[in-house]
Amino acid sequence: MLIQKVFVIIAFNEMLVERAVATLVYIPAVGPKLQEPFKHFLVNQKMKLRRKPGEEVPLVCIIFCYDCVSF
Repeated sequence: MLIQKVFVIIAFNEMLVERAVATLVYIPAVGPKLQEPFKHFLVNQKMKLRRKPGEEVPLVCIIFCYDCVSF
């Protein structure tokens, strides 16, 4: 369980992820070639996970809030 918590904290900490992507440059021969595609992948994933303005709140969020309030 501790390993999962650490992974989630690192995965959702934007500063740590950017630092990890920046260190890819130091890998000889393939570093710069890996950095750009990986950076674009992370930006695309970030945009997919964010709600667009005016978009409805998913039903899962509503159910979660209801459960929290009902206790």
